[in-house]
Amino acid sequence: MNTMNNVLKPLVNMLVELNGGVKICTGKFPKGRAVVIKLVNLIGDIVANHKVAGFKSHAARKFCSWCDIEDHQRVELKLGNLHNRKKVLALAHQWREIESIKRREDAAKKHGIRWSELNRLTYWDPIMSVPLGVMHNWYEGVLQHHFQYRWGFDLIDIGRRSMFEDDSDEEEDAVFRMDVDNDEEMGAEVGYLSEELKEKIRKRIQEVVVPKGVTRIPREVGSAGNGKLKASEWRALFGIYIPLAVLDVFWNVGSNKYNLLINTGALIECTRILGATSNVPEDSVRFGQTYQSYQQTSKVMFPNLRVTPNHHYAMHFPDQLKWWGPMMGVSEFAGERLVGCMEETIMNKFGQMQQMQDRWNKDLPQDAKVAKSGKQKELDDAAYDVLLDYMRQSKRDFKDYRKLPHVNEKAVLRNYVTAN
Repeated sequence: MNTMNNVLKPLVNMLVELNGGVKICTGKFPKGRAVVIKLVNLIGDIVANHKVAGFKSHAARKFCSWCDIEDHQRVELKLGNLHNRKKVLALAHQWREIESIKRREDAAKKHGIRWSELNRLTYWDPIMSVPLGVMHNWYEGVLQHHFQYRWGFDLIDIGRRSMFEDDSDEEEDAVFRMDVDNDEEMGAEVGYLSEELKEKIRKRIQEVVVPKGVTRIPREVGSAGNGKLKASEWRALFGIYIPLAVLDVFWNVGSNKYNLLINTGALIECTRILGATSNVPEDSVRFGQTYQSYQQTSKVMFPNLRVTPNHHYAMHFPDQLKWWGPMMGVSEFAGERLVGCMEETIMNKFGQMQQMQDRWNKDLPQDAKVAKSGKQKELDDAAYDVLLDYMRQSKRDFKDYRKLPHVNEKAVLRNYVTAN
């Protein structure tokens, strides 16, 4: 946490200054206008947001940044007492005043709250200013868990997964899996659908025809060799393909067909609400009711049900929809796309400017290279003109360095001479 605060400190210093207002002169306002800049919110995955905002990780006893629920209570699928700004800031200040590292760790474990440099901003609200990212929480969290574990597609060797029960700083610096629980739970939920039914669903999904521009799903979706789906593909799978392909398949499944239909339909409806680019006030209520229906039918349909931190976080979406409106407006997609573009940028070779500079250095006459070392002196324009006329009389077509562009650098007469 100290490392994160050290990184944040110069940024927060700048934000504190910008919050007081800075004068910017423009052509329309030559005398300048006062401009105030504020940090509105944190957009990112839940692990990064917890780290930056000063909360403990999802593996902590107090893992939620919006309520005081404890880890052992999340199976109840209920919200705890909601956090408020005043209390969180007070606990964060208390943590900062503690000098002992051991006592700091104990305080953080007890309350799940630590100090963040963002708390220096007078307008900052560590609760209201941190939206729940729909990309990582819902698409790559709840939907992926449902498809892989509750339905049983592409099951990973659960026993091999790393355990994150230690509530230490080392654990928090690791790469987290939001659907990891304890040993007893991890071996329990092994998939409800039979292999025959899963193969039938795969074939139905392959038969779905979508127009150009709609995200396409891999043909062997749900198989071990298919690879990992992206967030946009999870969204398309539960928003388009599954409603078109599998609802009639579930209608013929045993005596539990009604609960299975209700369960799948509720998940699809929640996905629709969270993926919408506009909403109405009733959507927050509708999501809460629909998500509750999904959880209730899940308890009936899936024995030894596992409840992950993502399932708890999703219970806060009704409040999030009231605060932020459409969740896609504060989703991680834009930032993740930018990160993807940056990752594709080749950084281990010279760029265009460096290549041009290198080429220019190679084409320089020897006298110019000597001048770059500081062993020559620069001529004024009058002396340069005399020298240029003299050199041209030697029947060499020297070019004036002041006339651009330089097509051939070797023919350009530079404006410096060797100092005696």
